[in-house]
Amino acid sequence: MVFAPSDSKKKQETLLAPLRHSRRPQSGIHLGFLLNSSKNDTSQELQNTKFMNIVLIGYRGTGKSTVAKILGQRLKREVISTDAEIVKEAGQSIPQIVEQFGWDHFRELETQMCRKLQDQNELVIDTGGGLILKEENVKILRGNGKIFWLTAEVSTIASRISGDNQRPSLSGTKSFVEEIEDILKERTPKYQAAADHVIPTDQISPEHIADTILSRIST
Repeated sequence: MVFAPSDSKKKQETLLAPLRHSRRPQSGIHLGFLLNSSKNDTSQELQNTKFMNIVLIGYRGTGKSTVAKILGQRLKREVISTDAEIVKEAGQSIPQIVEQFGWDHFRELETQMCRKLQDQNELVIDTGGGLILKEENVKILRGNGKIFWLTAEVSTIASRISGDNQRPSLSGTKSFVEEIEDILKERTPKYQAAADHVIPTDQISPEHIADTILSRIST
């Protein structure tokens, strides 16, 4: 069929009218839904983050204990050291526990400590360097926490822990630096898999490290 110019214009208006009437309400409803959904999601995320634990993992000498104390002070949160809690409950130092019962027993004590913490919120948790070796520990801590891996170069770690005699050798045969290198090589994939965030600590003050962690809590 061929339309005259006036008929063609009327036909075009007739075809476009439903679209004009339908677009505006649909667009408004859709945009409002997206805005409300976004606000709700953000609010829920911030609410969840507020109560989540901050978990610090990493090798000895990366600053976990010092940074944990700073975070606890700034956030007015309780600070839990898994090593300190194990020592307190066992009534023995870590070298004594390992000498009497072995490393496997100590690792089991770490898992028991993680289970005790799994229902607690708003904590800053300073973990032992080898706690991430058991997947169960990581799963428990991730259930209600954000995990921050504090890293440092071998030379930095060696200089920081050279006078520490509260931790027995893990190899018993290698030099101090060789042991650090080998253990880091073994544990690095575990740290990487466990971490939500990686925080380098070489030549950085504990206060600045704490600032970095606080800036990433909600991300």
